[in-house]
Amino acid sequence: MRKTVNKLRDLPIKERRTILHLSMIAFSFVVFGLWTLTLRYDFQSPETKIELQQSAKPFVEFGSQVAGSYSAFKESTTATDFGNTGNVTELKSTLENGER
Repeated sequence: MRKTVNKLRDLPIKERRTILHLSMIAFSFVVFGLWTLTLRYDFQSPETKIELQQSAKPFVEFGSQVAGSYSAFKESTTATDFGNTGNVTELKSTLENGER
């Protein structure tokens, strides 16, 4: 073990990072594989499909709220996207003068 650690310390930093990334990817695959093997959930049964649809409703509502907020933000910033920088210039001068 000590010899291996000392050999790794002697390698250039680029090679050590490559070894680190590859080992972390391999470790992640092992953990993900073990996790999927321990799942005891049958996704094909009708009861499971109904349960999944009912449990997904809050996420669907949250997603629609986020999408609505994003579209409202997108609409409010379209003025600066097309070269209408009057509001931006006004805000910049207000900030520079220290007015609030």
